[in-house]
Amino acid sequence: MLALAIINDPALVFLDEPSTGMDPQNRRNLWEIIGAIKKEGKTIMLTTHYMEEASFLCDEIAIMDHGKIIVRGTPEELVRNYTKHVTVILPASSYRGTFPCRSMNFYEFDNYVEIQTDHINSCIRELIESDIDLNEMIVRSPNLEDVFIHLTGRRLRE
Repeated sequence: MLALAIINDPALVFLDEPSTGMDPQNRRNLWEIIGAIKKEGKTIMLTTHYMEEASFLCDEIAIMDHGKIIVRGTPEELVRNYTKHVTVILPASSYRGTFPCRSMNFYEFDNYVEIQTDHINSCIRELIESDIDLNEMIVRSPNLEDVFIHLTGRRLRE
């Protein structure tokens, strides 16, 4: 389908969910092809639900909610302007019983705790002082998915 879209050498290419259903290797190959098209100076309008894809491919992003654009900017601008926290993820097996750090902004789900903090050093210090095993800790910087959830709401809507 991509070959058909570019066969006539258009200046503007529309791609609607181009990597839906692809395995990771083919998705990355597609991204390389799209990157090559961009280097030729072509404009690509891309719709996607995959925030990693948008972050990797897009120079400018418009986030839509209920059919309206609610924010526009570069991926870096959106992350900088609409997220502030770092996310720390810990398996429930890293502590005994109830999560001991009640002063933290955290969510318990499945067998994990997700902590959102603006002060990673203080957070880690408190986790160590609470004798929590940090061997399987994951620290994730804010990303476009965090922006999307922040702007559109954390809960599923009807």
